[in-house]
Amino acid sequence: MTQPPTTQSLASASTANKVLLLALAYIATGWLGLQIPAVGTHITLVWFPTGIALGALLRWGRGVWPGIYFGALIVNLITGASVVLAASIAIGNTLGPFLSFTLLQRSKFHQAFDRRKDIGGFIAFTLIGMMVSALGGVASLYLAGLMPSAAVSIAWVTWWMGDSVGALLAAPLLLSLTWKNIDHLIRHGKELFLWFLISAVVSWLSFLYDFKGDIHLPLAFITLPSIAWAALRFGNTGAALAGLFFSIIAACGTATGHGTFAMEETHVSLFLLWSYMAITVMSVLLIAVLQDERIQVEDSLRESEIKMRTLYELSPLGIALTDENGRYLEFNNAFEKICGYSADELKAINYWTLTPSKYRDEELQLLETVKQTGRYGPYEKEYIRKDGSLIPLRLNGVQVIGKDGQNYLWSIIEDISISRQHELELQSAKVAAEDANRSKSEFLASMSHEIRTPLNGILGLAQMLLVPGDGTRHREYARTIINSGKTLMVLLNDILDMSKIEAGGIELEMQIVSPEPAMHEVTQLFSEEASGKGLALNFTWRGEAKARYRTDPVRLRQMLSNLLSNAIKFTDQGFIRLEGKELSSNSDGALLEFSVTDTGIGIPYEKQSRLFKPFSQLDASTTRVYGGTGLGLSIVSKLASMMGGDVGVESSSGKGTRMWFSIRAERASIEDERRRDDRSLSASGRPIFDSTTTILVVEDNNTNRVVIQAMLDSYGLHYETVENGQQAVEYISAGNAPQLILMDCLMPVMDGYEATTRIRAWEKAQGKAGLPIVALTASAFKEDQEHCLQVGMNDFLTKPLDVRELKAILDKWLSK
Repeated sequence: MTQPPTTQSLASASTANKVLLLALAYIATGWLGLQIPAVGTHITLVWFPTGIALGALLRWGRGVWPGIYFGALIVNLITGASVVLAASIAIGNTLGPFLSFTLLQRSKFHQAFDRRKDIGGFIAFTLIGMMVSALGGVASLYLAGLMPSAAVSIAWVTWWMGDSVGALLAAPLLLSLTWKNIDHLIRHGKELFLWFLISAVVSWLSFLYDFKGDIHLPLAFITLPSIAWAALRFGNTGAALAGLFFSIIAACGTATGHGTFAMEETHVSLFLLWSYMAITVMSVLLIAVLQDERIQVEDSLRESEIKMRTLYELSPLGIALTDENGRYLEFNNAFEKICGYSADELKAINYWTLTPSKYRDEELQLLETVKQTGRYGPYEKEYIRKDGSLIPLRLNGVQVIGKDGQNYLWSIIEDISISRQHELELQSAKVAAEDANRSKSEFLASMSHEIRTPLNGILGLAQMLLVPGDGTRHREYARTIINSGKTLMVLLNDILDMSKIEAGGIELEMQIVSPEPAMHEVTQLFSEEASGKGLALNFTWRGEAKARYRTDPVRLRQMLSNLLSNAIKFTDQGFIRLEGKELSSNSDGALLEFSVTDTGIGIPYEKQSRLFKPFSQLDASTTRVYGGTGLGLSIVSKLASMMGGDVGVESSSGKGTRMWFSIRAERASIEDERRRDDRSLSASGRPIFDSTTTILVVEDNNTNRVVIQAMLDSYGLHYETVENGQQAVEYISAGNAPQLILMDCLMPVMDGYEATTRIRAWEKAQGKAGLPIVALTASAFKEDQEHCLQVGMNDFLTKPLDVRELKAILDKWLSK
């Protein structure tokens, strides 16, 4: 089976074809050169094969050198030389081009002749290489006895000049024959044909026609326009063709004794011919290179201009050129957008039209700086836009001198309105953060004071209870301890409520509320405190007496209590009045307003904006007269907002204060009221537990156990206590069956959550009904309560325990 050719075999075949083609080209051009002999049968006037050889080596590489040698061998055999002589001369014919090729490669020669140094290098290294070729040829003839010693020097020069001129003429043409250059010639075919017609006439006049007279050397210069034409219009290929065309005709004319260089002295004639050929080649190639460099420079400048113009137009920064009078001569789209003017409108105004008058003095100083330093900026100012608005900018500029010798100013204009806005926002945020930190620091200081005051009462009077005394005094101590504890609870509840509000953890529990009884209830709570200060406290509901609304009664009472407490605190004499009314109503519900008016110290206008902010107090100094945490009014504001209303204050220093809040509420129907009454009746009929009930108390803290035991003792209930969850699990799994478990959540060994989970698992395994488990937790957040229910607890009580709340829980679960 025949194997397909490999890449290596194809490469070898390609090289062999090139070697054969080079040998044939060498033979053909060699035969042509032999038609115009100069010295004997071996030394010609122009030896084109050296140019073919050098061009082939530069294009195809050193691997084609055998084609040079075999071509030279055959050409020398054609002249009648012996095989030995032909082989010897062929060695010199091969070494000459090979040496030039090697030197050109090491000099990093560009075959496209696109640099001026390529022309100089090509000529210099070609002349050096051809010295070796001439030496080899003349030495071979001399050793063969075909050349007398007297003729060696002139023969060597003639050989060297013939090979050099041939290389200079043929190699550039061979190197320039690319598809791109050929296509260029074809596209200029008509012009090229015209060039040949004119050049044929010029060359006939210069090198073939015999003019009378002795001075006809200047006729050679009439070829220069045609040579320049070819180089400028047809590039390197046209330049090489022109040089070869005129050189061949000049050589033919000189060899036949016609034209400009035909003289009686053969050596002079040959010297003039070779000089013409060399100068022609150098000139035509140099013109082509200069033209190519000019085109490259123009293309580079055009490309740079396109890039710069693109960047100029696409730049987000405004760029503008102004003259010494401030007139706008050139600008990009970004500058038009910054100013708000169209291009025509900008050209009709000047720099001073856009500059506010307040910058005039600075601008004049800036112009002086430009005159001294040639530049300005960065400089921030404003422009007056077309719509009259001011836009903040940052400018940089440099002075340039135009073609007319006048000074012009290039400016870069940056719109900094967004960054300026960001700076203002950051500054505002910084001020707000500093205010918030300051308010929180003041709040913590106030909170420390507010907590320590009732705590002092609790701890101090609790110690006094241990001292023997009469019962009346002890009861007074106990009452003070209770009031101090309630004060602490209010503080903690306020903090908890604010945390819930900020975290979005408060949910309104909508119930039917009658405003008038609610207001009466709240005023009763504060009546003793008000009368203690000698203040008249009253309320008025300015609406229907039996009006009913659906809202959150707990939060409504909290808001009213905060306003009343605040009014009592800051009022030393006079009255406090609570008022409520319905501002408006529609199908969506009613807008209710409640206000508290006092005759207290009043609030300066400049401080009123801080009233409803969290942690904010009007007087946070250590010498302040009135205490408080600064949370009450902010809670009122947050709750009012949640309930669809608003808050406000009307006051002046020393003239009392009126604070109000509004809420939105639905009107309640008669059926809603009846259903509420039915539920109340059914709830009031629950039975009360008996003394045989057993309660399991799971609590690790001894003080808390004492408090719970005392409360259970007051109800006559039996109880058992354990100190952690592990003991509770062991107690239940031992078969004990209390009617209720009060389970602390956080304990050592095992917490209440884990204990509840294990108790529920034990009950399920035993097939027993689940015991009511009520969590005892100091955490009042909703997520903590949800966690209690998730692990299997039935209800929860928050610490510190309230007797009434414990009673409600016991009623709820022990009556079932």
